[in-house]
Formats: sequence, structure tokens, C-alpha cells
Amino acid sequence: RQLQTDAEEWMGADAGWETKEFRVIRNTEEWEWVWHKVWSSRSSAPPVPDVDFSNSLVVAVFMGSKPTTGHSIRIVSQNIVAGEKEKSLLIGVKSASPPPESLSGAAMTSPYHIKVVTGFVGPVVFEEVGGSTTLLEP
Repeated sequence: RQLQTDAEEWMGADAGWETKEFRVIRNTEEWEWVWHKVWSSRSSAPPVPDVDFSNSLVVAVFMGSKPTTGHSIRIVSQNIVAGEKEKSLLIGVKSASPPPESLSGAAMTSPYHIKVVTGFVGPVVFEEVGGSTTLLEP
């Protein structure tokens, strides 16, 4: 079944995250660390949003450093699926890059998308749309 996300989500092209990474955040301490790292390239960060981790988790996808503009990464779906032993949350992720012949701006970027997911705290699997599946945690 399709799982709705909280209204809280953030995306952009300047996370300051150097490597491609998919993360599940399940506690306030890690959430604060991720939030501050995302905003570390700016002079000031907005306050860390409150998340009730007793009934929610945060999923974050980072594309890593890119040498040009025009790259993006998005969480495109979140569905609860039945597994052999328990249900999992399947997070669909789509990445896009400009074609090689395009005229992209020469600027370092680091695309990201972060979402609060309410109503599920079990295992999470990330699936790249058109790509491979990554089990983040049991």
C-alpha cells in the first residue's frame, strides 16, 4: 500500500554531501547531525525540525558531489510491502543527470531529498527506479 509522508520534506542541489548515500534516520541525535551537515555549506542553518521518532522516521537520499548543474535525486514513492518475515518500507529513488552534450553550468552541486515518513518504523529498502535495490538495514 502507498504510504503518505508528512508534509515535511526538503530538497535541493547543495547538501555538501560528497558521496552517494541513502540514509534512514531513526533518532534525534542522528537527525540533528544530518540536518547540520546538509546546511554546513551555508552561513546559517534553520532550526532542526521536530520529528516524533516513536511513530516516524526520516529518509534521506544524497547524490554526492557533481561538477555541473542539472543533476537531481528524488524520493518518488514510498510503499509498504510484505516480506518473508515482516513488512518493509520500499522507497523509490530517481536520479537524473544532464545529457553529455548539454550546456550545464560549471558549478559543484550535491543534490539531495529528505522526507519525514509517518506511520512506519520497520525495515527500509531503497530501490533506484531503473536501477538496483539497496537494503539499508534489517
